[in-house]
Amino acid sequence: MMSILEELAADVARWDAARARSQQTEPGASQTFACRAATVMRANGIPESDPRLSWQAVVGTAIHGVIDEAREQAGEQRLTYRGVPCTIDEIAPPVVRDWKSKDTAAEIATVRRDGPRDGQVGQVMLGAAAAIDAGHEITTVELVFVPRAGRLEDGWVWSAPFSRDIADAAADWHETVRKLIDERAGLPAVEQVDGLRDEPPSFCWAYCPFVTACRGERPEHPPVDEGVADVAAEYLEAKALEDEVKVRLAKAKAFLDRYDDLSSVGLRWQGGNPLKGDEVDMDAVAFLLGGNLPMKPKEGFSARSLRRLS
Repeated sequence: MMSILEELAADVARWDAARARSQQTEPGASQTFACRAATVMRANGIPESDPRLSWQAVVGTAIHGVIDEAREQAGEQRLTYRGVPCTIDEIAPPVVRDWKSKDTAAEIATVRRDGPRDGQVGQVMLGAAAAIDAGHEITTVELVFVPRAGRLEDGWVWSAPFSRDIADAAADWHETVRKLIDERAGLPAVEQVDGLRDEPPSFCWAYCPFVTACRGERPEHPPVDEGVADVAAEYLEAKALEDEVKVRLAKAKAFLDRYDDLSSVGLRWQGGNPLKGDEVDMDAVAFLLGGNLPMKPKEGFSARSLRRLS
């Protein structure tokens, strides 16, 4: 018997599979510069060997619906540019805008530092080119990154002038992939993807719904590849930042602990402080617990933590 969470996952998976976007096999603007192997297999009707439900993607779809309703928009608009289907989130001349959701403000900060992915830029440029061909006066594109958790104020907007060159480069990629799809139609999956795998195996095993059909079963001891090396480098960088942040937090906390009311600088205290106001009767607590307490608060120790004002 399935648990309620297993039932929910199955229901959401069925709902997601029934959506028009999920049933689309022809590569669209959102697949720009994606792995050619997965793109060819999907377009040629190879069934997913490793179907995956991305709860993040489902939440992102819900966010799109909220944005459309809140901004009183009709929803996505579907146009084409040089034969490439383009699903455009918002056409607001002179801007074409695409909404992207990320898990947290920290992930958005990473995008702010590194910039959006080439595929995301290609997608919004294709959409802008399609909008221009449809008669809209477009000069600017925007990618609006919003967090799936946290504060909306932690979002970020990437903006750039419309580039016909980037749109055409993306359309050229799609034209090449369409030719590959036609040339390899009817071949076994392994032959369809030969020479087209654009991601390292570690990425495929973690994320791709076609990985078994494409690469075979995951080995018991997968080799370390460039994808693992990239994640390892990212881990070491994040760990160094974490260590630095902990030191900075401790130093700032020690300074701010002298002040009771920090609302004027946008902060508030969370929790209590056993050494200020009415002190806890530690002997009485120990008696109730039936023995000695394992520790006592050190002189100057504060249990309070700082939070942003909501």
